[in-house]
Amino acid sequence: MTRPRYLVAVVGPLLVVGVALATPLVSWEDSGDHGGRLVTVEGYVAEAETRDRTCILRFDADDEAALTVLLLVPLVTSLPPLPHRLYEGRRIRATGRIQRFGGRLEMVLQSPDQIEVLGLTADAEPRHAEPPVPADAAPHPAAPAPTAAPARGPAAPAVEPAAPLRGPAAPAIEPAAPTLEPAAPAALPSAAELACARARQAWEQAHLDARDAVAELSTCLDAGRSRCAPLGDRLGPVLTDLEWAEQRLETTCPPRADP
Repeated sequence: MTRPRYLVAVVGPLLVVGVALATPLVSWEDSGDHGGRLVTVEGYVAEAETRDRTCILRFDADDEAALTVLLLVPLVTSLPPLPHRLYEGRRIRATGRIQRFGGRLEMVLQSPDQIEVLGLTADAEPRHAEPPVPADAAPHPAAPAPTAAPARGPAAPAVEPAAPLRGPAAPAIEPAAPTLEPAAPAALPSAAELACARARQAWEQAHLDARDAVAELSTCLDAGRSRCAPLGDRLGPVLTDLEWAEQRLETTCPPRADP
């Protein structure tokens, strides 16, 4: 008896999520104690690069024996051209099996879904923060428009219109009817133009989300409130989405000529 396709499509992702939730969460420094096991490691990505269709994430750039996460990039993928820029300088969680290869600890991943971006590193600061606008700030009232001074002196007598000249009426000249040319059909956008429009729309939305997240964190810090750290952690996924959208825009849309 064959299983219905819709059942496989629904149960498959649930099994993947269930495995991810069942794996123990460990720090990347302790990954050596979990060789051969399926775990979820957490840590800051100190260095990352993409080489030979492999995204390489290092938690310690100076220790060759430290754990390295290898994300294999398939030939057909939705990842941007430089996937390592999505993870470098961010705190992540990676779910996979710890193995040793040539004296090194490695975790080989087949899908970006096995990596979760949590936030920025401790020494990273948000850029282009916009100053918060006070809620009680009211716009300046507009200055009243100056009224014109009344004219002084006696009113000028009304000038009566001159009487029309009598005579035979000139024959009316009918304007020539314009010739209407058929309008040229509007050119349909090409597939490349549609892809560029979608990429630009995604970038604009990601740009707005990043700006709102940075402004919210700046408002919390400027007000001297506590518990601002969770707002900083939100910047990681938001900036990852922005990086993703920027790379899509750069590779999909042709460069604009400078004016």
